[in-house]
Amino acid sequence: MVWVAEGKDHTVLEAFYDELGEERTGKLQAISLDMGGAYAKATDNKAAHVQRCIDPFHVVKLCNDAIDKTRRWAWNEHRWSGDPDATWVKRTRWALIKDPKNLKRSQRDALYELRRSRSVLYRAYLIKEELRDIYKGSPRRARRRLERWLAWACRSRIPAFVTLSKTICQCTRRASSRRSSWVYRTASWKGSLSAPGKGLSST
Repeated sequence: MVWVAEGKDHTVLEAFYDELGEERTGKLQAISLDMGGAYAKATDNKAAHVQRCIDPFHVVKLCNDAIDKTRRWAWNEHRWSGDPDATWVKRTRWALIKDPKNLKRSQRDALYELRRSRSVLYRAYLIKEELRDIYKGSPRRARRRLERWLAWACRSRIPAFVTLSKTICQCTRRASSRRSSWVYRTASWKGSLSAPGKGLSST
């Protein structure tokens, strides 16, 4: 823990920048932020020169929320049609949101069945995993991969992912006018100020 204060509005992060001082703030190269406007406003005011990064945690959380909404939507579709598999669909949550490396055999079987049946949930799963993979790849290819992902999600006709793509588009538009990178490998900056002048996490 480097610094902590009560509150969530822009004045809280601005207080941190003030305490950090102009010299050390000027040495910052990248800042990991959430997707809220308060921290972005504070950074505009106090550290406008830095590269802005959205932490993978917040991105993947939004994606998992979209998976949950899609799963409930699919469950209701099955239930209203009288499909006896409706209960099974409701139980696919962990198979859909867990890291593939951590899946149990039963969860892998559930994904296989979703794929075999060409379920909308399997398409949602693939869209989610592609977004996660962007953070694992080369930062130089991230922007192009993100653009392709946005097009895929927008054309998916899955309501929750169409909404998510619009949310991400709004963030990228805000970033395009500044020295900002919406998708970035923030792992290299973790540790906050452990390497002075390198990175800062405000999440």
